[in-house]
Amino acid sequence: MNQPRRVGILLALSLVLSASRARALSDPVKDARNLGVSMVRDLKVAVKTRYFDPQFRGLDVDALFAGAEARVREASTEAQVGVILAQTMGEFRDSHTYFIPPIRPFDIDYGFEIRIVGDVPLVIEVDKGSDAEGKGVRLGDRLLSVDGTAVSRENFMAVSYALNVALPRRQLELRVQTDDDPARSITVEASIEQRRKRIDITEWFDEVTDRMRRRPEVAWRYWTYEKEGVVVARLQTFMVTDELVNDLMSKVHKARALVLDLRGNPGGSIEALQTAAGAFFEQEIELASRKERKSTKVLRSRRPASRRLFSGALVVLVDSGSASSAEILARVVQLEKRGQVVGDRTAGAVMLAERLSLTAGNEIRFILYGASITVADLLMKDGRSLEGDGVTPDEVVRPTASDIREGRDPAMARAAKLAGLDLSPEAAGSHFRPRGEPEPKKKADAPPRP
Repeated sequence: MNQPRRVGILLALSLVLSASRARALSDPVKDARNLGVSMVRDLKVAVKTRYFDPQFRGLDVDALFAGAEARVREASTEAQVGVILAQTMGEFRDSHTYFIPPIRPFDIDYGFEIRIVGDVPLVIEVDKGSDAEGKGVRLGDRLLSVDGTAVSRENFMAVSYALNVALPRRQLELRVQTDDDPARSITVEASIEQRRKRIDITEWFDEVTDRMRRRPEVAWRYWTYEKEGVVVARLQTFMVTDELVNDLMSKVHKARALVLDLRGNPGGSIEALQTAAGAFFEQEIELASRKERKSTKVLRSRRPASRRLFSGALVVLVDSGSASSAEILARVVQLEKRGQVVGDRTAGAVMLAERLSLTAGNEIRFILYGASITVADLLMKDGRSLEGDGVTPDEVVRPTASDIREGRDPAMARAAKLAGLDLSPEAAGSHFRPRGEPEPKKKADAPPRP
């Protein structure tokens, strides 16, 4: 073969391959756009038929989703489509209305946990052996920004949603600060754990719910001080069965006083809330009004099946991680003058939502995704919604960065004092950790185990 002809053939072949490659590269984008358009339209129907507010919080829903569809048609990557869908649902500024992307075949763990304290995002937990620990993320550090986005109380839920649901990432660029030291930049690698390949939204929520419902050690822990007649109990979720609520009450109902720790409790089942609240009142009481699109229904407490009631002194602990059902119970305790609430302002995420499992695509490309749609607002007995505002404790007691670093818990110490139990902040700090079993710092100060 002569050289010019060979070059010509190779050039022609390269052009064919380039065109094929371009088509191959463009097809996934085209598929993503088509799927995205289908998803936009399904989400629009879900919102228009289910959202609790017929005025859609002042939004022009048709214009909102038309704009989303136009942007999806111009998207250049599948990730951009997901971002557009997440942003569109985020326009409702509603804690319980959001886009749930296809469940990824892996779990991701960044190795640290953030909690808003007052208005400041602080590191409250760093996993042993994690990359975050190795890179120097410390307890009590202030989180200034993540991937260039400043973090505040106002946008904390949105940032958490982006990192844990919408766009989890293998690497985070953090700006953190220890006390008054200079701010420092840290690149943290996430821990990735594979899971089964395909799972729909309903299965995912069922898995989480079942795990919570069937494991008492996940749902609650308690400590008894027999001499003082005080029980300290941490209820970590309302995603529990009535049996677990009854089981907890069997441990505490005879105590003279109870410190009920709802810090970090994200809420869960309304039925569990009704049963838990019913254990603190002789009579059935109004918890809230469920305001739906076409009707308003009163939500009431209900007596536990065991008939075990707690009639002693009650102190409730809350913080910015207390959400939904946890906030309602704390506010009911205030409104009914049943006890005292201590700690930090709660999350202000109090709505009722329906979670939908949705599909898009065809036999060639098929995806499972979902949406959470608010179907009701909850108005307290005083006519006020807690959404966006939360519950302000009767006594605001917050840990400092130094308290977090040294394992002290001044809020628990104060709550215990109100219940008639003398605990130092150090001993109080050994009661409950954000994750795992409590680890007393000193044997002499350690609270007795159940």
